[in-house]
Amino acid sequence: MGIQSAQEAFDLFEEHRAEYLAKSRLFMRMFARDGRTVTVNDLIEHGPRMPEGVDPRVRGAVFIERDVWERLGYTGSRRKKSHGRQVMSFRLL
Repeated sequence: MGIQSAQEAFDLFEEHRAEYLAKSRLFMRMFARDGRTVTVNDLIEHGPRMPEGVDPRVRGAVFIERDVWERLGYTGSRRKKSHGRQVMSFRLL
């Protein structure tokens, strides 16, 4: 039986990749401290490298901390590889 929900995937990521998440969360807080709007694209382009063998779709777990990020809505991805797919924009609270 596989992972049943996005929340289950995030929970497993929190448990097994805590070091990557901690580094990425600290990086994104520092990167966004000037009030800029950020997306997962900024994490991919500038942040810590994703561990080998980890599904990259779980990077969104970096932004699920309560009382840290304000969700601003969706915007088109800047990455050519993503073909304009919608990603959430955030601002540091």
